[in-house]
Amino acid sequence: MPGTEVRTFAVERVEDISLLEEHYTPIEELPDEAFPILSACIRDHPSTSRSNSDPGVADYVRARAWHHSQRIAERGDGGLQLSLNVCLDRALTSWILSFGPFAKVLSPESLKSEIAHDLADAAAIYQR
Repeated sequence: MPGTEVRTFAVERVEDISLLEEHYTPIEELPDEAFPILSACIRDHPSTSRSNSDPGVADYVRARAWHHSQRIAERGDGGLQLSLNVCLDRALTSWILSFGPFAKVLSPESLKSEIAHDLADAAAIYQR
């Protein structure tokens, strides 16, 4: 949609508000890609990320459209392999971490290392 810009704001972070002379005309219908579950790249170029999901969460992963680039390959054990062409950012890392031990990053190595580091840090908190 030319001239249309969709923005997401964290209302709880608004510090000041003022009335302007400008007027807002709402869009009748937003395109499906306006609010993807995984965000689009803002500063970085997308990379292909591959991960395995265990059978226990495979139905959940399979049932949603996480990103328009997603490709799902079924595994013989009931799990799946998910490939996404997205930015390797904190949103992606947090999303992967939300699956706990039921997901494993296969590539790229930098994302795999970041996830492993974050999980080790979390485990260390509980071992204190």
